[in-house]
Amino acid sequence: MKRLYVIPFLLILLAAGYGTANADGNRDRTAPTVTVFTIPSTYGSLTVPISAFAATDNVGVTGYTVTQTSTKPGASSSGWTETPTASYTFSSAGTKTLYAWAKDAAGNVSASKSATVAISLGSTDGTGGSGGGTGGNAAISGVAVDIVTGSAISGAVVSDGTNSTTTGSTGAYTLSEAAGNYTLNISKSGYLTTSQTATVASGATTTVNWALTKSYGNQAIPAANMSYVILAWNDLGMHCDQNDYSYFMVLPPYNTLHAQVFRRGGEGASLITSGVTVSYSFPKKTNSALHTNFWAYAPQYGFSVPTNVGISGTPLAGNMTLDAKGLSWQAVGIPITPYDDDGTWDPYGTAVITVKDSSGNVLQSVNVVAPVSTEMMCSNCHGDGTGNQQAMQLSILQAHDSHNGTTLATDQAVGKVHSCSECHSDNALGAPGKAGVESLSLAMHNFHKDKMNTTPTAAATTPGCYNCHPGPKTQCMRGIMFRAGKTCTDCHGDMYGMTTSLQNGRQAWLQEPQCGGCHDAAHAENSNTLYRNSVIMNAPEGMSGKIYCEACHNGTHAELTTANPADPTIPQKFQGDTYWIWSCTVCHSSQSQRQMHSGSGTVSSGN
Repeated sequence: MKRLYVIPFLLILLAAGYGTANADGNRDRTAPTVTVFTIPSTYGSLTVPISAFAATDNVGVTGYTVTQTSTKPGASSSGWTETPTASYTFSSAGTKTLYAWAKDAAGNVSASKSATVAISLGSTDGTGGSGGGTGGNAAISGVAVDIVTGSAISGAVVSDGTNSTTTGSTGAYTLSEAAGNYTLNISKSGYLTTSQTATVASGATTTVNWALTKSYGNQAIPAANMSYVILAWNDLGMHCDQNDYSYFMVLPPYNTLHAQVFRRGGEGASLITSGVTVSYSFPKKTNSALHTNFWAYAPQYGFSVPTNVGISGTPLAGNMTLDAKGLSWQAVGIPITPYDDDGTWDPYGTAVITVKDSSGNVLQSVNVVAPVSTEMMCSNCHGDGTGNQQAMQLSILQAHDSHNGTTLATDQAVGKVHSCSECHSDNALGAPGKAGVESLSLAMHNFHKDKMNTTPTAAATTPGCYNCHPGPKTQCMRGIMFRAGKTCTDCHGDMYGMTTSLQNGRQAWLQEPQCGGCHDAAHAENSNTLYRNSVIMNAPEGMSGKIYCEACHNGTHAELTTANPADPTIPQKFQGDTYWIWSCTVCHSSQSQRQMHSGSGTVSSGN
């Protein structure tokens, strides 16, 4: 049996660019080309000189700009200058990537040319060498805003436990510090107190921005009148699928649901792991074969499974089983698609989870989303420009053959199809790949890292990661981190950073960004454990080590509260709001409210 841990990936290869369209057939449609852009590879100051920056155009270059994001700037965006700038100032040290752009009088913006610098503030000679320290104090600055409205929050207190300051009318603050590592807290009446970690270098200013969430409500908790509670979730917040398997396979139809069942009572909550039947079904998705040809090609991809049964042997509807830890009920590898039976494209389809006792009596049921999307935007760069799936897939095979000497297109023409994981190792599929061939994750990021501005459509896709991960319509990045203004690259780095980390040995899908990397230790994952596998270690009434973090906070990239109203079905039913599970009363009938991540068991003042 092959086990799938994760599913967001796409296949995008190089395609030819084309000019900006306009109803005026006489206008200049040719964008400039940045021909040269160089900066030092290492440097010892936050202000880095630009060694060379040049661009050409069929009519004339009218503007130059440099950014830290790979997203193409608009022709009217701020930051454009008539001549190339001589330097760029960063807000912190580390390895940084800059992107150079040029525009012309018609508003055509070039593709970018990038360069990377490693900034070390321990150097006095400006080269990043081992010179003496720069000395002087450091600072932490930023702004605080409301996570929902985006409006500035004044009067919030930012503290490192020793020093503190208060945000002004614009939400801005500056906290003077010595160089070092800090855990910061921000507090404001009516908002939840939250924390972030920060590292500041001598003589530098580190930016730490805040997006604050309103304090919990004082509403009656619906679960207080229930005997059983189900906390259910999708493990990743989004899985990926393909519309067509007749050319190649990146990933098969696959989704995973988890559920923890609790019995409420006067003597405390009990985690139910026996004596019940836990089932799942999808009322609007009862026949995946209506919308995918996966099972027609599954044997060629190494999977001999009946129609509507996933590669792990899990059907579209059935009973859940206990996970390896014996803590949650799970259904691993459900072969759902983003299409309802009637053809409606529904990437946030609803699963119904039902718990029955040994006599068949329903104890509790819940609805939970099982997100899956086929919005892999390969057509942004590949194919004939019309979005035709067959033309797009064929161009991918042809490009692969051209660059690697394979015969994928020829094989497909005679009915032989291949999975990417035949050659590229893929931890999502547990596939070892072939020796000497880059892993699928490394191959995708490495090959495409300098090609994401090949076409105007790809360059205009925001965030740029939606060129590969679902997607402008799907909006899979929707959790509280997104609502707080965090981007994909804040946690994962850009494509250059992803490539470097994988080349340095990071294992895709098995070694991922950690909550504890930005938050304090009380909010960190279990040691050497991913977020999706971590459990709460300071729960009351014998629940420590039993409740999954995702049971209360939801899956990765969909952490409550999310920007998608389809997600918070569990807190709406049991807690009466759309927040994460913050109320102890949801599961415990005799436990006073406490700060779940404090480890102290003290009564929370946030309710």
